[in-house]
Amino acid sequence: MNDQFTRDLANEVGRIASVETLNMKFAEYFIRTIDGKDYVLGKNKKKGVFCEFNEYKLLFSLFSLVKSPLPRYFDNKYLINVVPIEAILQFCTEYGLPYEDKNLWEEHRYAGFEVGHFRYRIAVLYSFFLLWKAFYENDEASINLNMLLVGLKPADYSDHKQKRAHIKEWLARYVTTFGNHFSFEVDYNAVKDGFFLKLRTRNIFDTCYYQFATLLTNEDVLFKGNLKSCKACNAFFWGHGNKRYCEKCNRKTVWSRNHKNKKGELFPEKYLPPVSL
Repeated sequence: MNDQFTRDLANEVGRIASVETLNMKFAEYFIRTIDGKDYVLGKNKKKGVFCEFNEYKLLFSLFSLVKSPLPRYFDNKYLINVVPIEAILQFCTEYGLPYEDKNLWEEHRYAGFEVGHFRYRIAVLYSFFLLWKAFYENDEASINLNMLLVGLKPADYSDHKQKRAHIKEWLARYVTTFGNHFSFEVDYNAVKDGFFLKLRTRNIFDTCYYQFATLLTNEDVLFKGNLKSCKACNAFFWGHGNKRYCEKCNRKTVWSRNHKNKKGELFPEKYLPPVSL
């Protein structure tokens, strides 16, 4: 399903040349406690470059940070083990900072983000994704469970049709409220001799919001029974037949990862423990 994201957009709004975001990458990432809260900070010179994310891999990689079922409440104390810090640091190493806390920079001159707030944002976005997924798979039990996570009460609806309509409205309202930080540019491609739309977002998290928005508007393309959850890392991927693992988690890789984990080698020393200022 390479470039499906771009092709889906093209069918709706014209030819999309790329989906770009300002990607803030550092040589290393570490944890530091500031004013009683843990932050992920970047170490060494920041590299701000626009990178293309034209597939759903980024969104699914973000969701793979969720290692166990979401709790009823999204306070940080309930999410510490659900979204472990080691997974967050690995995500930053691969993709860069998901976004930057402006107050952190203005007050302390650090580039980074508060861990608890990041966990909360992931949990909220993931809960809406699970509701959408359950809705289009017609999984009534999962629909009712995930309605509670996003602030809806199944018992409030006696009419099935009204319930489904309100879920759709709730999903649209969420994406519109939190995922509207992007802009379009028109680009001319001399090789193809044509005009193309170029989407730009402020950061990686905003790109994930936009990718989720495209999932909402392309359910007929996506739900044909091939959206799977990796048995090893919980990442979503498209597969066929009895495929159980994503591209990063074939059987050999899973065995090697488990072996390293037993030896304490999975997370190297660069993932430093919290240090108070």
